[in-house]
Amino acid sequence: DEVLNLVFQYIRLVRNAGALKWVWKESADLAAMHFRFQEKRDPSGYVVGLASNMQLYPPQYVISAPYTYGKFDGELIRWILAQLTPDKADIYIAAPRFKDIVDKQEAVYGTPYKLKMVDAATLKI
Repeated sequence: DEVLNLVFQYIRLVRNAGALKWVWKESADLAAMHFRFQEKRDPSGYVVGLASNMQLYPPQYVISAPYTYGKFDGELIRWILAQLTPDKADIYIAAPRFKDIVDKQEAVYGTPYKLKMVDAATLKI
């Protein structure tokens, strides 16, 4: 419960601060530096990554897209932050200590689980 509360407190903090262009710019600059100064990688792993990127990006962006930011869109950032609310969240918690309280079993793999609603009081909304 404490972790969930902290996550949503932080989301509220970011939402209240608004779409900060300087944060976006700093993140974009860091991504560009990561791209420019990449460490050498295992060639086969690099090719696998590029092949995966070919499914996601146009050919001219296959190498750089994961490191490239588009233009700053404050309205889009505000919209996304507005979607991050407890009532729209699916929260998954997995730990051995919960094994004795499960009451359902997943059909394909037989994984035991339990569904439970998280009430607003727990998240201190």
